[in-house]
Amino acid sequence: MPHTPINILAKSTLDASAAITQHTLKKMIKMLSDSNVIACEEDHDTYKDFASICKLKLQQEKLMVTKVQDKISKGRYFFKGQNKTKKLVTQKERLNFLLALDESGFLEEFRMSKSSFYKLYDLVKNHELYQQLSGFYSIDVRLQISIVLDRLGSNGNSSSSGRLARRSGIGNDDKWSQEAKRRWEDREKAEVERLRKTGYSEESGVVDGSQNIDGNTRWIQTQRVVMSKEKNKSS
Repeated sequence: MPHTPINILAKSTLDASAAITQHTLKKMIKMLSDSNVIACEEDHDTYKDFASICKLKLQQEKLMVTKVQDKISKGRYFFKGQNKTKKLVTQKERLNFLLALDESGFLEEFRMSKSSFYKLYDLVKNHELYQQLSGFYSIDVRLQISIVLDRLGSNGNSSSSGRLARRSGIGNDDKWSQEAKRRWEDREKAEVERLRKTGYSEESGVVDGSQNIDGNTRWIQTQRVVMSKEKNKSS
């Protein structure tokens, strides 16, 4: 399908409006050029001049329609993208592809011209958020900007992290944020929490496999294997 429905609707609306306007102008030109319509000879030049004005208006109307149709066909949301890329690419391949695009392809990919893109790049390239201070490998700032613009220009499944990762040669991950609160427990609660912990500091296992069901109850195992720094012993 070469065009999206919104493209078809936009073109149909434009064509219908242009057809009505051009048809009206053509009828006026024909009427003004018909000698049988001219009432008297002295009005001939007036009708002729008005017919010339209508012809000029018709030419301007056709030119305007042609320009608008061309703009619609190149619009990001009116026309199916023509940029061809592999589904799985590396960061280097993706960046090289983007930098090699012409103005039309660049506009399709980013919704901005190359000059606007590099103005944005110059504004943020030295910002601390784009600087890798740890010494590890850092993704090219231009590629990072392209990912942000790609995400802003997408919706639905097109905005998924997996799609962006495949298109840009980067890894994808999910970030979960939650509020953490720190509080200090009183001595009694701290003691209860300590008693709920099972096992012994030096214990490596229990021979009979018994488990402590009630965390508040402590008992002496008849057989317990413990590890000591000095030697192994049984009790």
